[in-house]
Amino acid sequence: MRHMIETIELAIENPETSLEIRSGVRGELYLRHNKDGEAYSQSPFGKVHNDALSANLLSLAEIDQPVFDEALEVSDALKELDHVLHSMVTHIGGDFEYTFLEGLVEFATDEIADCEKTLSEFYERITGQALKEHRLR
Repeated sequence: MRHMIETIELAIENPETSLEIRSGVRGELYLRHNKDGEAYSQSPFGKVHNDALSANLLSLAEIDQPVFDEALEVSDALKELDHVLHSMVTHIGGDFEYTFLEGLVEFATDEIADCEKTLSEFYERITGQALKEHRLR
């Protein structure tokens, strides 16, 4: 997701370029940055993996209320991250306004930082170890 934010920033800095959402043969979505009518770069949209956590929240509530409360915060943070991803898909391409994209970049950057903080704190609480590596890119 960070690479996509960098791509959007490049498009803002270079208004002669364009952004579009492309769909692959299996329905996967890509952010494509065009320059001089040709593809300059292309990044796949990832998926926010919240299914396992969501599926186990009720059981967690029965077992450990304090951990459940924190897991609920993590679930909410992941839903916000998913919202950022869907906002990119919805609002990029065609006749977009660069001022809107600047706001989207700022919003996405802040949400990623908030989500990383929430995930790191939860991971450390559960495992007793600092989260050194994860796939929130």
